[in-house]
Amino acid sequence: VRPLLINWPYSTSFLSITASNCALMSVLAAEAGYLEDSQGEAVTLSAQIGQEQREWQGKIIRIESRVEQLSRVVPVVVEVQAPYDSTRHAHKLPLGLFVTAHLPGRPIDSAVRLPSSVLHADDTVFVLVGDALQRRKVNIVHREGNDVVINDGLQTGDRVVVTRLEVMFEGMKVESADA
Repeated sequence: VRPLLINWPYSTSFLSITASNCALMSVLAAEAGYLEDSQGEAVTLSAQIGQEQREWQGKIIRIESRVEQLSRVVPVVVEVQAPYDSTRHAHKLPLGLFVTAHLPGRPIDSAVRLPSSVLHADDTVFVLVGDALQRRKVNIVHREGNDVVINDGLQTGDRVVVTRLEVMFEGMKVESADA
């Protein structure tokens, strides 16, 4: 259990060009609460075009105050100044290009990243205490791919059971593979 910096990579496409020659896009961020204080923060947009990885710099200008019904996410609007100005950017930013937006991370104190396969019903995990299983309720603050980040419910030194058994219950006697 240690502090982690969580970054949110999301893929999305450009939506519009404003009259001021700024490209705007919506980045869908499920963990919008972690972006509350991120207005004005730098965002790196990237895309693989052929064999070349290209990047553009932008900033968060607005976090929408709505949740999209179908996807259950909050749109975040990122602005790239003068997206077609080759004196400001190594490459022009094509309209409609799918990009990955690397949003600013925020440290989460006393957190641990674990494979999501350790989760059981009601956001619980099993830990090994002596030679018996103990179920612990945990708080999941972030999900990314096959991992979850947990910031409450575990203590430093806890041995989280990562092998899934057919039957697991509180107090069940087990033997550790590293014993």
